[in-house]
Amino acid sequence: MEQNITMHKRSNLSGRRSVLGGFIAAHGLMHAVLLNAPRPEGGAGNFVTRGGEIPLLNSVGLDASAVEAIGAVLIVAAAAGLLLAALMYLRRSRGWEGALMASSALSVASLLLFWNDWMVMGPVIGLGLMALALRSKLSEAA
Repeated sequence: MEQNITMHKRSNLSGRRSVLGGFIAAHGLMHAVLLNAPRPEGGAGNFVTRGGEIPLLNSVGLDASAVEAIGAVLIVAAAAGLLLAALMYLRRSRGWEGALMASSALSVASLLLFWNDWMVMGPVIGLGLMALALRSKLSEAA
């Protein structure tokens, strides 16, 4: 009987791990999709970088091609980092918290820098993932 309870708890935790790992990976894939999504209103560039028409970055003297390059690098790095963090989390590898924290920070930074009202949940998800990584790290230290 006790063995059945232990196995049930273990499978329940494994199921949660799979769902959370899948959620982290899905957030990373969403970044990659956004980088390849066309602008709804048309025009040059993609959904995120909008052809380099980002007033905040243009005001500091960056031209459209530099803005596009910065956006692409941030989005690709966030997507790759989130996918790596998901894989590390699912495989129970050490250091997944750091990978998740760094890639979530890149995610939040990129979404705030290239803000679009349609992406309001992105930073919320990124901050939630950062809190998850921090909570895990703190509970590990205790």
